[in-house]
Order: sequence, then C-alpha cells, then structure tokens
Amino acid sequence: MIRQTPLPSLLVLCLASLPISAQRAPLFKSEILPVFEKNCTKCHGPDQKMAGLDLSTFAGLMAGGSSGPAIAPGKPDRSLLWKLIETDKMPMGGKLSDADKQALKAYIEQGRFPSLEAAQQEREAKRITPEARNWWSFRKPVKYPAPSVKNKVSTSIDAFVLAKLEERGWKLQAEADPVTLIRRAYFDITGLPPTTADIKSYVTDKIAGRL
Repeated sequence: MIRQTPLPSLLVLCLASLPISAQRAPLFKSEILPVFEKNCTKCHGPDQKMAGLDLSTFAGLMAGGSSGPAIAPGKPDRSLLWKLIETDKMPMGGKLSDADKQALKAYIEQGRFPSLEAAQQEREAKRITPEARNWWSFRKPVKYPAPSVKNKVSTSIDAFVLAKLEERGWKLQAEADPVTLIRRAYFDITGLPPTTADIKSYVTDKIAGRL
C-alpha cells in the first residue's frame, strides 16, 4: 500500500526545495551579515579594512572600498563583490558554500537598500521644488464652469474661446460647413482628402441629424 504525503507537508517540502531567490529576498541583518561575519570580516572588518572595505555593517557594504562600490543593487554581474565570491577569489584562502553564494546573489538581485531609496527621494526632492510643482502639469485638474458669453455657442469649449474674443471685441467665426469639416478630419488623420462617397455619406448623416 502506497502511503500518501499530506498536502500541507508536500507544499512545505516543495517550498523548501526552491532556491532562496525564488522564495523571497534574504534579509541583510539575519542572513547576509552572518555570512560576512563568518567568512569575510577577519580581513574586511572594522579592525582591518583590507582594500578599504568593511563588511561588518550595511553602511560599510554600501560604502564600498578603494576599488569602488562593492555591489550594484539588482545587478550581481556588475557587482565586484559577487564576481570575487563567485570565482572563489574571496574569501582569501577559502570559499563560500553554494547556499551562502546563492543567498548573497539573491540579496544583491532582490534585497532592499534603504539608503539608496532615501538618496533617490532626496535627489527627486531637490530636483522638483515646491515652486516647480506649481507648474500647470503638476497641479490637479480643476473643472471650471463655462463663462457667460453674449452669443450662442454649441459647446463649453467654444464658450471659453468666445469669452476671450469678446474681451477684445472680436467675433467667433461661423461654424464650418460639413464638407469643410470632413476634409479637415481626413487631412488631419490620414493626410489624404476624403472620397466623394465619404463626403456624400457624411453630409447626408449630418443633415439627417445622425451625427
């Protein structure tokens, strides 16, 4: 008789078999820092910062060393630290386990980097000042009531246009005839004039009030 594994236990086994990167991003303090403390901080710690790199803190990791940034968040292939660890050039005289390598790579790919997020927000705040946010494209749209005009208009947009014209003592031009309207539409949309059949159909519908 074949004994079946309960479904909840089966799900746990499946999740446990997935690589860390497929489950979630590792946490620096509880999962990445212990790896550094066990393998790296003897040479790259507060007492001995070989190549100017201190891996004993998150700030030290992000500060990098004399060769530049240690990691490029989201891009392990561009991260100097990962390149050295992947090729077993670091730690000196040893190498990380496959599980530790996988965790570090997943952290660089998916981990959260608060200092970078704060720096990005600070840069945006400096670039978009309160004065800049007063620009029309940053302001929330407001629906204004159509102004009162002396002459009759067919749309509220025409009312706004006519109000400015009346301030100057000017008049709104008469509405274009159907043939002119369809020619304008065709030239704007297709760059070509409408056919005779298109004009006839449009004018007929316009006169019949179907448009």
